[in-house]
Amino acid sequence: MKVEKFTSYSEEDAIRKAKAILGENAVILNTEEIKVKGLFGISKKPEFIVSATASSEEPKVVATVGENFMEQMLIFAKQGAPFGENTPKDSKEELKKEPASEANKGFNFVIEEDLTKEIFGPNEKLGESPREELNEKLNEKSKEIEEKEKKIVEKEKKIRELESQLEQTQINSVPPQKDAFINPIVQAFYDELLLHGVLPEIAKFLLEGSKNETDISEISATVYSKIVNILRRPTPIGNDSHETKFIFFFGPTGVGKTTTIAKIASKLVLEENENIGLITADTYRIAAAEQLKIYADILSVDIDVIGDPSEFLASATNFRNRRKKFVLVDSAGRSHKKSENLNELVEIFNTPFANEKFLVLSATTKYEDLEDIVQQFLRVGNFRLVLTKFDETLNYGNVLNLCFNLNVEVVYITMGQNVPYDIEVLQPQKIAKALLGLEVYR
Repeated sequence: MKVEKFTSYSEEDAIRKAKAILGENAVILNTEEIKVKGLFGISKKPEFIVSATASSEEPKVVATVGENFMEQMLIFAKQGAPFGENTPKDSKEELKKEPASEANKGFNFVIEEDLTKEIFGPNEKLGESPREELNEKLNEKSKEIEEKEKKIVEKEKKIRELESQLEQTQINSVPPQKDAFINPIVQAFYDELLLHGVLPEIAKFLLEGSKNETDISEISATVYSKIVNILRRPTPIGNDSHETKFIFFFGPTGVGKTTTIAKIASKLVLEENENIGLITADTYRIAAAEQLKIYADILSVDIDVIGDPSEFLASATNFRNRRKKFVLVDSAGRSHKKSENLNELVEIFNTPFANEKFLVLSATTKYEDLEDIVQQFLRVGNFRLVLTKFDETLNYGNVLNLCFNLNVEVVYITMGQNVPYDIEVLQPQKIAKALLGLEVYR
């Protein structure tokens, strides 16, 4: 048995093709609907595949269009059986002898239901010239099918052309993904680092050498080690000498500088039992000086308030003579963009005494601004960093960005307003874990 397959956009049309090739008595073995997908997963019109084979039985012609068509139809209506070219001659002769009835003249008898519905419609009846009407309708039906097939072919051609154009446009318009990695595991690490604010060029440096690695633990260990090495374990404030050490704090307004000084002063007094003093030059904000005075009273430490940089030397000399181990100096919060502000800081910093400087910045500031601030303040000399408001951001990458690009040292992190608790020395291991998405920095 030879099985052939016929494809079309409707099941009926596929069966019609099968019968046209294999005969009206073709045996339909299987009908399958195929979902066809075009470019980028866009679904096209489904196709139907009909599997069929020629029948081994003697063909039974229902009714063939031609000279004897109407005679066969009349016999079919009378006897209820299919007729065609194999209709017995005696049946035809008998039909010719039989007088035409009123019913036959109007052709209002019931014939094969699906045939009448296909050609005439469910309610239409033949009129006075049945042969002419039937032939006319068959011709119209044939033309409709031809027109539909032509339109389908044209649509398919247009779809193929559009798909080809769209594919070419996509290829030409997609820019090269210079930051993409072929290795999906490495790509995931890269995306995680960028999510936490690490600059793309630094993220690529961290993953350099791991592009072909697929072991997650190996990649994690490599990136973790690099981050820790870049940050380095910072050295907190200390004084191994017998001389008074002056610690200057400066930076933009509103970064939490005065609160940071209060936290460090509290730790030095309460945890390390050090003898310290406080100087505030921040007379631009009365509240700032008053706030530091309150903390000085609580800690029972001496404090001087100076209104002009020229007064600093006398105050500093006084604290040195009183053999203070540390003196924390709160300078006024000033804009880094004004040169006169920087000149005031240089005048205060220009002291014969041992000193150390800390630039206080907010971790919530975007990296471009942080970099600009650091670059401008470098004009006053070398300093280390304190990053405040670390509890208000998940953008931990700025710590790494600053250390990597500007070679500065971040010493302290503050995470709230509670004195003296919400401050700690930066822990590179915790930053590394946070940047890898292993934990939130707390």
